Amino acid sequence: MYYVALLRFLGCTSDAYENAAIVGGDELAFRAAVAPVLGGTPAEFMRHVLPAITTGRPWPARVGVAANFLLHGREIPAGVTAHCEVAEACPGEPG
Repeated sequence: MYYVALLRFLGCTSDAYENAAIVGGDELAFRAAVAPVLGGTPAEFMRHVLPAITTGRPWPARVGVAANFLLHGREIPAGVTAHCEVAEACPGEPG
């Protein structure tokens, strides 16, 4: 299930720059952290994603990344919605 959820984002870079700015620069680590909790509760999402985007950084940077994510993370679902809308509009689906 993890890989299916991760593959959902394969090749989609429409909001990669914006997501990277929100999550401290590593958009791929963010996507990998989101895959197992996609569709979970907000608490599950935060428990899994927040540590993943702050790991390996010095303590002050962790605080900064976490604060930025908490302040601007609400913008990310709009990108997810856009992914779904684009996927639905893609030609080639059996009809």
